[in-house]
Amino acid sequence: VCVLRKQRAMSDKEQDFMPLVTGQLSSRVEVSVWKDDLTRHKVDAVVNAANEKLNHGGGLAQALSECGGPMIQKWSDDIIQKCGRVKTGEAVLTPAGKLPCRYIIHAVGPKVSQNPSKKEVKGAAPLLTNTVISILQTVVSQNITSVAIPALSSGLFNFPRDYAVAEFAKQNTKKLDVNLVVFPKDNEMMEVIYANYILCFSVFEPSFSIFILIMFYFHPPHKYLVQHSF
Repeated sequence: VCVLRKQRAMSDKEQDFMPLVTGQLSSRVEVSVWKDDLTRHKVDAVVNAANEKLNHGGGLAQALSECGGPMIQKWSDDIIQKCGRVKTGEAVLTPAGKLPCRYIIHAVGPKVSQNPSKKEVKGAAPLLTNTVISILQTVVSQNITSVAIPALSSGLFNFPRDYAVAEFAKQNTKKLDVNLVVFPKDNEMMEVIYANYILCFSVFEPSFSIFILIMFYFHPPHKYLVQHSF
C-alpha cells in the first residue's frame, strides 16, 4: 500500500531529510520520493546523470564529483581509457570517494532537443528504459540494497507506461529500497509529483498508482500532457 504522509509544518532543512511519499512496488521493492541533495543522501549507491565521456563538468555530475573528491573523475577517466565511451542507456560503477554512500552508478540517459517532436521522444523513450534497467542490473549484481535515483532525462515528456521498474519489480528476488530524490529547490518537480499522486489515487489501485507516480517522476508531463489523458 502507498502512503502519502502528512507531516507537521517543518522547516526546509527538516523536510530535506524526510521521505515525501513511500510505497511498495512489490513485496520486495520499496519506493520512496525524497526532497534532498544527492551529495548527502545516505544510501548504498547514488545514481549520477552522466554523459558518455564521464566528464563531470556540470550539474549533478559536477556536484557529486566535487563532494566526492578528485578520485571520482580519475576513476571515471580510467573507465573511459579502458573501455571507451559509455553508450546511452548504459551504466558503470565507481566508488563514491568522500560521499556518504558506497558507490556511484554513472548512468547515461538519452538527450533530446529543447522542444522535441513526438518522433524524437518516441525514439528516446526506449533508451531511457534501458538506462533504468542498466541501473537496476548494476544494483543487483553488486548486492546493493538501497539506491537513490535523480530525475534522469526529466526534460522528456509522454514517457511510455511499460516502465522498466515495474518489470524489474516482478523479477527481482532481493529486497531493495529505491529512493527517487528531488533537489530541494526543484519546486516544479515536487508540484508534478504531488499532483499526479493525488490524481493516481482517484483513478487507480494503490499498487498501480505508485507505478504511475514513478513514471511521472522520470518523465514529468509539465504543460505538454493533459493529466487525464491516460
